[in-house]
Order: sequence, then structure tokens, then C-alpha cells
Amino acid sequence: MATKFTFKYVLSELLIVIAGILIAFTLNNWAQSRSDKKQEQIYFQSLKSDIEADLVTLKKGKDFLTQRIKIAQGIMAHFRTTLPGRDTIPMTIFRELRGAPPFVSHDITYQMLINSGDFQLISNFDTRNKIVEHYASYQVLYDENKRSDAFIREHVSPFFMNVADFEDMERDAEKLLQDHRLRNIVYAWFGIFQIQSRVHEQAIARCEQMARALE
Repeated sequence: MATKFTFKYVLSELLIVIAGILIAFTLNNWAQSRSDKKQEQIYFQSLKSDIEADLVTLKKGKDFLTQRIKIAQGIMAHFRTTLPGRDTIPMTIFRELRGAPPFVSHDITYQMLINSGDFQLISNFDTRNKIVEHYASYQVLYDENKRSDAFIREHVSPFFMNVADFEDMERDAEKLLQDHRLRNIVYAWFGIFQIQSRVHEQAIARCEQMARALE
């Protein structure tokens, strides 16, 4: 017996097909949402690991700067009065008063998010902004590193190359300590160390805050 294709029959069949498509579409979206959420958490963990690695580097840099500030303070005391060990001060300046180790961010995960287009997987808009702002804030550290390098290149190295005699630095210590250029180098370096130390403190605080936000 032939099936009678009535309007109601066709409509019911159409509704069944549409319902099937909608169910499949919903299930697919649900599965994709779960996959995206899982990938987002993987990115969060990877970003957190990168930031924790930055924290280790920054804390080492901060410790280095704290030590150099103390050394600079000890050297500056010799500019104000005669203290024992003056003959070793110029060589101490040459050896110890150097800039903080260069900071290079562990930003592999961040770069991957940007370059792959997966940044949209970070579902919270505020979190995305915080991540971008966090990595942009490292520019302050890079700028301070450049300033320290420029100071060494333009002032420190020329002084020791053109004025100091490395073979007789202890013998010439008194003369060198009276040279206003060497004093200016130490005072300027002391200021640079203090600025770098504050910048490191701020970067450490930002890293700790960002790491908590990614938990």
C-alpha cells in the first residue's frame, strides 16, 4: 500500500529532521565548549608556569641589586672620610658595580596564544586584558636594562679604559678616588640600582598577582 504524503506527514518528517539537526548542533557546541574550556585551563597552567619562572629570575635580580646597593653605599663612605681599605676601592668599583643580569621574559605561551589566534579561548575579557597588560609591563624592565648598558658603555668603560691603570690601580687609588668622574659614576650607579630595584619589586608584585589570577 503506497504511503500517502499528506501535509501533516511531510511536516512531521521535516520537524524530526530539524530536531535531529538541532540536537546534533547542540551536542557539537557542547563538546566544543568543553574542549575550549579544557584548552583554556591548559593555557592558564602554562602561563602560570611561565610567570613563576619569571618570578625566580626577578627575585634573583632583586637580590643582586640589593647586594650592589650595599656595596655602593660602602664605597661612597670612602668619598666622605678616610677609611681602611681605600686602595681596593677603585678595583671594587670596576668589578662589582655592574648592572643587574638582563631580564628576558618566559613568554612562549603568551606568544603562542597571540600568534595562533587561541587568545579568544580565554573566555573572561578582564583576564585577557590583565594578561596583555602584564606582558606589556615588562617593557619597563627592558628599558632599565638598556639604560644601565648605555651608562656602562658611555661612562664607565671609557673612564676605566682611558684614566685608570689596571696594573697600578691600588697604587693610584687615592688619585682615582679624588677624581670627580669616578665619584659621579658611583653616585649615578647607586641611583640606577635603586631605580632597578624598585622596578624589580613592582614586577615581582605584578607576577604574584597574575599567578593568583590564573589559578
